Amino acid sequence: MAPAPFGQAMAGILDIVRTAMDDGCWQRLKACRRPVCRWVFYDASRNRSSHWCSMEVCGNRVKSRSAYQRRRSRTSREPATAG
Repeated sequence: MAPAPFGQAMAGILDIVRTAMDDGCWQRLKACRRPVCRWVFYDASRNRSSHWCSMEVCGNRVKSRSAYQRRRSRTSREPATAG
């Protein structure tokens, strides 16, 4: 009987964590900060500052949303011009 997909995924993650702990690099294992993602990833950045599993996907979406909200709040604070 083959293990369920969830069990296989958990076994893989636990194996990675164990290996990282043995190697002393477990602190580089992080969870993506994007709430709908939460993928586990290895932070390979020099200063261990990565926040997202992928800058191309999650990082871009978070940054785009923040920029949109900043533009929107700036626009809503501008006084209406008389025309």
